[in-house]
Amino acid sequence: MADITQSNWAEADDDNNQPASDGAPEGMPLAGLNNTLRMVMGAIKRWFGWSIPKITTGTGTAYILSYPVPAAALIDGEARLVQFHTANGAPATLNGNSRGAKPLHYYANGAWGAIPANLLTAGMVGHVSYNQADGAYRIISTSRSWLDILTTRGDLLTRDASGYVRLPLGAAGKALVSNGTDIVWGGFDTGDVKIAYRSTEPAGSLFMNGKTIGNASSGATVRANADTEERFTHLWNEDATNTLLVIQTGAGAPTTRGLNAVADFAANKRMPLPDPEGCTFAVADNMGGGATARLGSGATGGFGGTVTLGKIGGEKSHQLTVAEMPAHRHSQVPGANGLGSSGDPAASAGGSLILGAPTDWTGGDGTHNNVQPTFVIHASIKL
Repeated sequence: MADITQSNWAEADDDNNQPASDGAPEGMPLAGLNNTLRMVMGAIKRWFGWSIPKITTGTGTAYILSYPVPAAALIDGEARLVQFHTANGAPATLNGNSRGAKPLHYYANGAWGAIPANLLTAGMVGHVSYNQADGAYRIISTSRSWLDILTTRGDLLTRDASGYVRLPLGAAGKALVSNGTDIVWGGFDTGDVKIAYRSTEPAGSLFMNGKTIGNASSGATVRANADTEERFTHLWNEDATNTLLVIQTGAGAPTTRGLNAVADFAANKRMPLPDPEGCTFAVADNMGGGATARLGSGATGGFGGTVTLGKIGGEKSHQLTVAEMPAHRHSQVPGANGLGSSGDPAASAGGSLILGAPTDWTGGDGTHNNVQPTFVIHASIKL
């Protein structure tokens, strides 16, 4: 038995002159003719079997091909059309008629290499060709297309180190960015603050209004949903002292923190969002560069100590204290009627003054506006 792939088959007709049944030599006896014809018909039929999809057996890391008539030894370049019965793992091999398991390779990034997991899917048809130099089956084409990769609304097609892959739709508010190697979903991260001229919350964000978040059973006042856990955890960790964002029970009463954020979230507790309503923003004074005291501290600056993340300070109006008034003095001079020019009766007659006597009261004893020119917009925080 010989197959078309064997060396005794020649492309030039006259070279197929080996003794029957491997050829048809000149003057071949009639007794050998039937054997040669049967061999040719069998070889053509086997070739046809290789060119139609053959379903594999085995596993996703060790595929097996079985044909009714075992093929001869592996020949460089011999090809098979294969239908893979299951998705592949990594690494994956193909064994045809017990001729030895050979790695499955594909071409990516300018070189042949082992296929990554799930490159092949159940039912996919692929053309494989044996490469003797690599000792591997090379996948030279498949029925897979970008339509197979993109399975859900919003999917994108991108390429990473393993080849073309599906990039699922990112979370609300995310944007496509480069991480220096691949295209990924990025943009706003959990805890990022967005300033916007809009009256509705951006997708994936919540207004910073002091209302609470928690799980679906928490009764949180702005969002009670499992998708708040990342934001809940972030805020829990940023205020470990439970002083600025005081955690609440499911009934909304202030309470103590549990073992960690995961435990408190599971316990149906509520976490308040930061509430900068009516405030301008300033940069914290404890970011590693040394305290600058640019915003002051204590009563003078309206902050009770270091200006740290989440603190609120300052005044919208202020009444000057004596210590804050500019250094000044008042003068009194005698008047023509014998009273001080201030008109105060404490001044003596005859144009003299009584030392230490006060002047008349003046001023409204009120506060002054402390608000800088301000343009009002909305602030939201990323979930």
